[in-house]
Amino acid sequence: MIAKNKLNGDFLFDFKEVDLFSVISNIKDSGINSKIFKSEMDDKLVVVNDTINPVGAFKVRGALNAIFSLISKEPKLKGICLASSGSFGMACSYACSYFDVDAYIFVPVGAPLYKIEKIKSLGGNVIVSGDSYEESKSNAIVFAKENKLIFQDGVDREVFSGNATLALEVNNFINENNMENSKIAFLLPLGIGSLLVPFCSFFRATDLSFISIAVEPSSYSKLSYLNDGINLTLEKTLADGACVSKFPDFSEKYIISLVDYYYSANDYEIKCAQDILNNSYGVQSEGAGALSMSCYLHSRDFFDDFDFVFVFVSGSNLS
Repeated sequence: MIAKNKLNGDFLFDFKEVDLFSVISNIKDSGINSKIFKSEMDDKLVVVNDTINPVGAFKVRGALNAIFSLISKEPKLKGICLASSGSFGMACSYACSYFDVDAYIFVPVGAPLYKIEKIKSLGGNVIVSGDSYEESKSNAIVFAKENKLIFQDGVDREVFSGNATLALEVNNFINENNMENSKIAFLLPLGIGSLLVPFCSFFRATDLSFISIAVEPSSYSKLSYLNDGINLTLEKTLADGACVSKFPDFSEKYIISLVDYYYSANDYEIKCAQDILNNSYGVQSEGAGALSMSCYLHSRDFFDDFDFVFVFVSGSNLS
């Protein structure tokens, strides 16, 4: 069931000093693209397919901008180090290979083998360490310091600015299709907030009438815990790319402020969404990438009063 976010906050990520069009120009030659289309079977539904990007995930946008920014400040950059449960590690491996920089990726024990192999194939050096993303991150920070590398967080100003380029593309689609006066719902997958925060911050600064719904895997629903005290079970889920037990300090205040509603999706709902995306729209999505669609499919009555519902599909890294 879609629930109202009862937490209070008034934080908005500030893009005032960021020229998003310059960000796009910095990364445009690396294959960044998305496909946004209206469903032919559902008049309300708009699918934002970002799986056609390199590494099949929106996170490559932020990774490319982050590495570009680091190189601009330090042309002889030795290398970077980071922690990831999969997609951001792949994104940074791709970005580092693109800019010829070494990447050391810490992944937690139990991370999907196919994602580890994908990171390696993209040029990343994989170090399996820690029982959770949070432990991997702590170990990566120590490793970076000991080896004089730059630690690259999954949420920072450069990552947010890169990922916000998807908001620009969606905004263009809305204007081109005369939707700017429509009532819109954005259904966004939520892990550490690296898409939701910059995306919603961008649109909060416009006149668009919309609500944001954050969709998490049920066993890792941090918003359910913060709102209602429902403990995280941390059970294995199809949406492993969103398995984070705690919001990063950098993004938590923004998430609390920007989320209007939230939804916790179980594996049955996620699998149904994957099947619909594949069979009806020709979009192959991993579990985390299908979170938004799972919410829409199982909560359609909620959207009766909306003109359009945007679901975001990002993550095509299947085993």
